[in-house]
Amino acid sequence: VALDFKGAFDKVWWRGLLAHLWAVGVRSKAFKLMQSYLSDRALFVVANGDSSSHMSIKSGVPQGAIWSPLLFDLFIRNVPQRVREALCLFYADDLTLQKDVDREEGAAQRAAEELNDDLQRLYEFGKEWLLEFEPTKSQELIITNSAENHKVTHPPLSMGGVIVEEKEQLEALGFTIDPRGNWSLHAEAVAKEARKRLGAIRRIAHMLDDRAKMMAYKAFVRSKIEYGNLIYWGAAEGYLEKLDRVQSSAVSMLADSSAFFIPSLESRRQAAAVGLTCKLLDGQGRGALSEVQPVFAPPTTKSTRSSDRLAAQRAAGPQHPHQLKAAAIRHTGNRRSLMTYRRSYRARIPEIWNSLDHEALQQQRIEGFIPLRKQLQRHIVSQAHQKS
Repeated sequence: VALDFKGAFDKVWWRGLLAHLWAVGVRSKAFKLMQSYLSDRALFVVANGDSSSHMSIKSGVPQGAIWSPLLFDLFIRNVPQRVREALCLFYADDLTLQKDVDREEGAAQRAAEELNDDLQRLYEFGKEWLLEFEPTKSQELIITNSAENHKVTHPPLSMGGVIVEEKEQLEALGFTIDPRGNWSLHAEAVAKEARKRLGAIRRIAHMLDDRAKMMAYKAFVRSKIEYGNLIYWGAAEGYLEKLDRVQSSAVSMLADSSAFFIPSLESRRQAAAVGLTCKLLDGQGRGALSEVQPVFAPPTTKSTRSSDRLAAQRAAGPQHPHQLKAAAIRHTGNRRSLMTYRRSYRARIPEIWNSLDHEALQQQRIEGFIPLRKQLQRHIVSQAHQKS
């Protein structure tokens, strides 16, 4: 269920925000500074050099101000506490509730009742803190790989007496979430937009040299393709290949493509996965990565068992000592769900991380975290380029 705040930043209640600041320990001069910041504010309109009269406002934080996102997050910090039955996914002013539903009889009805309880608590929270939800813009989506999707029925969800509309797909944080949960619609939409942007570059390509063409491609096309690329990594190969064809089309514009190092999108996804893993791992692992936390194993070039797999590992060179455990696969009996999971970041990263060349990590002493992450990312991209 995707929820929408009405007005969001413009509806932040000043007295309520100051109460939150006090509750988290903002005192003395800092508190007085925020009191001053949130008082005697006004707005006016300027058009063609003429200004309207000033109108006083009593709520809201200025959009574009450095403090505003932090203040808004502080104001709504208690929202997750009102959600007791569903998983609350929160980012800035985007709020989504997720509820897993068993296949047993009556499970959908119970899930709907629990979601309605959460929606009612959120509605009451909005009334209490003068931050309204927009029930007419709230949407629900049933995600399932079951062939019996059309038979999934449940009592209607409602918020503030308004029925939550059921959709065939949802838009959240720039992603298109489809009812199959396999990212096919999103990958298709990204490919379509990337082709559109590349077409604009192609129309002026005759005025650009190869270097300018590549700069334009990386800035306006590849950046679009790679937004959230680890999220939609689970899309089927056919959809990812549509993105590869966009890059191939961009390369075809170059008079001399051999003069440029253009890594594949797949190798860049793998490098991004390694970079994200470096950020998440802290010795114990955070969140879902805790189940694949590193197990120290001194590198060895000798095998104690005779098998094709170990022989291949030995031929590839010694492994580095910080191996990740394979993620546990929770098989639901649905083959399509299993394949989507196996293509995802969470399932792929142990294999990618463990395949990093031990020698690459021993080339030089690496001081600091960022150089380590950058070197690993450069290594995996160049390694993929050499293989191709």
